[in-house]
Amino acid sequence: MISTVVFDFGGVVVEWSMRALFDQFFDESIELDHFLSEVLTPAENLRCDLGVPLATVVGDLVERHPGHRAPLEAWRDRWIETIPGEIPGTAALIAELRSSGYRIAGLSNFSAETFPWCRAEYAIFEQFDDIVISGDVGLAKPQPEIFQLVCDRNGIEPSQAVFLDDSPANVQGALDAGWSAFVFTSAEQARADLASIGVR
Repeated sequence: MISTVVFDFGGVVVEWSMRALFDQFFDESIELDHFLSEVLTPAENLRCDLGVPLATVVGDLVERHPGHRAPLEAWRDRWIETIPGEIPGTAALIAELRSSGYRIAGLSNFSAETFPWCRAEYAIFEQFDDIVISGDVGLAKPQPEIFQLVCDRNGIEPSQAVFLDDSPANVQGALDAGWSAFVFTSAEQARADLASIGVR
């Protein structure tokens, strides 16, 4: 029986949008697309999520791409602008689940340096019973070890956890770890998915 509902953060609890910060630095969307695919790549962001300081990653990137110094340093100095708001309806869903007696946990690939900035900005994070951040533990989704760590910290078996994440790869990682899991597209869809396995 499910006892714990586990939420990813970016794209599930709060919006995560590099474009919210970087649109102002590029006149054409194709230029921004190139920046995010060839300069500030997902692999570089993952370095932060696994514990490398943001300033170190930015310094490395500026050295390799000096023409992009301004947006890269903005990412370092104005990072919070990449989190422009909450995902509509998720806070209400969490409140409903808490009132029904479910434990609420968070599992996110997130920098240990920047997550406190996000947490300070959005009170919703105070509703979580436990939060596992990749940058704190040196593991990242979809590694199986991070799913086991959540279970160990919360005293549950994999069969007692259900996971909501906007990344299909991370959802598959949770399924492979023995959890129930759904791809998050909206709070309304998540509510229906959870109800389909008796979580309401």
